[in-house]
Amino acid sequence: GLHKWQSGQAPRRLGAVYRKLQEEIGDMQIGSIPADEIVYVPDTHLDDEAMARKVHDVHSRIDALSKRCKQGEEPVLLVVGEVRSMFDAKYNSGLRVKGLPDAMTLWMSAGVAGEILRRFEAPVRRFMDGGEHGTRLVAIVSVARTRHGSLHASACDMLETTADFIPVDSLHEVRLANTLVREDRTFTKPLRHDQAHAVHPDFVLHDARLGEVAMEVWGMDSPQYRQRKNEKIAHYSGRGLRLWQWNALADKEIPA
Repeated sequence: GLHKWQSGQAPRRLGAVYRKLQEEIGDMQIGSIPADEIVYVPDTHLDDEAMARKVHDVHSRIDALSKRCKQGEEPVLLVVGEVRSMFDAKYNSGLRVKGLPDAMTLWMSAGVAGEILRRFEAPVRRFMDGGEHGTRLVAIVSVARTRHGSLHASACDMLETTADFIPVDSLHEVRLANTLVREDRTFTKPLRHDQAHAVHPDFVLHDARLGEVAMEVWGMDSPQYRQRKNEKIAHYSGRGLRLWQWNALADKEIPA
């Protein structure tokens, strides 16, 4: 998965990421429906024939989903891809995905655009500023088709990643992940939707001489945050797990 990085690994390219996502979606079911009938991931081919094919593919999938809908239901297609641009237009806002033509802009109401900014303010700000430290945004967009044939987003989730598509939750994590890649380390970014573990470190280092190391970046100082920090430290200590810590509020430089 994209949350794993191996020593000696070559930089990830978007085409390989899209292919990996397509493979994983091809093995999944959403309810009783194959996931690849509901989730669309483009490729990175930009020639006119490829773009026309992708326009046809998206509308064909929406047509197929329409046949599954009960009367009064609206077919919704999930579009997953790296964000190419976000912009305001006269009446609404637009989001463009890398690999899709401009004609397939995903349009958003002021309410949906505002919700994105509220939930993902810092990552979106970094993206709009040019991708500080090489960050990227991957969007998961619920898309419906209007009677005029345009695509409108009813909801959107965002995932911020490094330039190598490693998921991150903060700018501090971006800096740490980039450092680990630069130092050619083997590590994972535990995913928070994984319910198999009670505690999720920011990263887990796998190639340390004395065994795995949980890596934590402490970047806040609210009472709730301090309580959770203490709980995590106690969890690692109680299980004999080695812990590497960076208090990013007190020390701007990443410790050795």
